[in-house]
Amino acid sequence: MNGSFLNDPAFFDNICEHFVSISGRYIRIDDSGKQIGEEAHFAYSAFVIDMNGKWCIVTAGHVIDQINKALHCPNTRVERISLADYFNVNAKITEPTPFPYQEDHALRMDQGGVDVGLLPVAEFYRESLKSNGVIPIPIGGWNGDRPHECDAYALVGLPEERISKIAPTTMRGSGISAQLTVVGLRPVAVPSDRIVSTIPRFAAVLLDDGELCSPVGMSGGPILGIRWTAGGKGKYNCVAVQGTWDEKRRMVFGTPIALIVGPIK
Repeated sequence: MNGSFLNDPAFFDNICEHFVSISGRYIRIDDSGKQIGEEAHFAYSAFVIDMNGKWCIVTAGHVIDQINKALHCPNTRVERISLADYFNVNAKITEPTPFPYQEDHALRMDQGGVDVGLLPVAEFYRESLKSNGVIPIPIGGWNGDRPHECDAYALVGLPEERISKIAPTTMRGSGISAQLTVVGLRPVAVPSDRIVSTIPRFAAVLLDDGELCSPVGMSGGPILGIRWTAGGKGKYNCVAVQGTWDEKRRMVFGTPIALIVGPIK
């Protein structure tokens, strides 16, 4: 595998155009509704696709579950849900955009090996994303139980270990800083003990020489299939959505994006 794309700034800039983070702030409260401790923040990996002219934010199904759980927890108050859409170099606004998350509009699939969440994007927010440099990611097809053969594969997302707190100042409140990360992958067959249904899954081993302790936090990020062009540049598309992780094997598992987009189309 040619891993030079991992250190190619132009390639990184291109894939950043599709990435967003579902972020927010919450506090713990007691039975009287009084705040307990400091406010906390979250930042989930996600990206944008175009489905017959309609934009959707794609993440993992269990990410949607975690957001819904926080919204219904009696001792948690979610104070803000936003979209961080400024990972790309063309972003003009570098502050999170408030996003009207509606549980009944969020589509989630988290069973039988499928782990995908979809959030339809209204026209106003679509234009907001576009104006800040975000564009939908190309979608890759599958041949039966595997993606079309590519020259290289990579996972894009926000590892929890590379998210740090930002202390409050007199001018603004606390926050977090998240580092968008690209990790090379080597596809493998799904181990027999990890087969949970007849639905195919993408499985791959991390090619990072152990640099990343864990890809936890990258769930919901795109898994890319990359082909080299005659000029040596990488042409890519999304082949799967990152879902789960086997720490012992250093192996990730993703849901084929074609299986989700195809039936909905």
